[in-house]
Amino acid sequence: MSTCENLFFLLLLLALTLNCTAVFEVKIPDSSVTGIHGQYVLLRCSFSINKDSSLEDIVITWQTVKSEEVVHSFYYGKNQLEKQSLRFFNRTSLYPSEFKHGNASLKLEGVSPKDAGEYICFVSNSYGSNQATLQLSFAAFFTSPELVIELQAHTMTFVYLSKGYPKPEIEWHSSGTENISELIQTSFQQSENSLYQVTSTLTVHVQSNATYSFILRNKAVNQTVTNVFSLLPGKIPEKAASQRVHWTLVMPIVFLLVILVTGIIFYRHEKHYYIQNKVKTTPSSVLSFSKT
Repeated sequence: MSTCENLFFLLLLLALTLNCTAVFEVKIPDSSVTGIHGQYVLLRCSFSINKDSSLEDIVITWQTVKSEEVVHSFYYGKNQLEKQSLRFFNRTSLYPSEFKHGNASLKLEGVSPKDAGEYICFVSNSYGSNQATLQLSFAAFFTSPELVIELQAHTMTFVYLSKGYPKPEIEWHSSGTENISELIQTSFQQSENSLYQVTSTLTVHVQSNATYSFILRNKAVNQTVTNVFSLLPGKIPEKAASQRVHWTLVMPIVFLLVILVTGIIFYRHEKHYYIQNKVKTTPSSVLSFSKT
């Protein structure tokens, strides 16, 4: 065999070898995704396709990395959920019609804080097998802040309440520019569903005359909430009129109303008792004379 023929067969053998050992790839477009509280999130995953592959050849399995829980499995041409973790029951789905396009993405509904973590996308078919991982983070939009006003003898305390996830950044500004965050007190308390209850407090003198801004930032979802109100001497901010006022302001009014109503009832009762007693002690002759 000539040198040229030897070279030709070597190149052919090399080409066949490369074709047989072609890498079967599983790719994750987004290495990290964020799921929003109560909504669904799409965990995207793709794999190398082969026109000769069929649904019967495809095996797709999603599972958690840390706890190794089965999130969703598909093989033998259908979903196989016998070994699926109970906490994912009726919350996951794949897209079989998209398998021919190399799409192994998983839809996870009703996202909660417990779903946060690392996930594995494993795919296998007659062409090969491989896997890839992605990180799922959790976030919740903070609710519209509720303003509570506490009125003391010489000061007014403003308390903003909101709930979301994760811990946000809180700022207070005076007159729109001066950062007075060092004067506030902010606390975070996690509820049963793991969301954070944020309580941020600012105390000022009643005679103060300024504009205050409350700013909350949740960078996980690019959320910024800003509330602005003006404090006039001796007056409650107009914006607070439609908001809930603290019981320290409401209770004295309620107490006065109770005393007033009680006094009216007592007065009517005494008047009725006096009239009844007077009628009983009046002589019958006088009564008969008055009737004529």
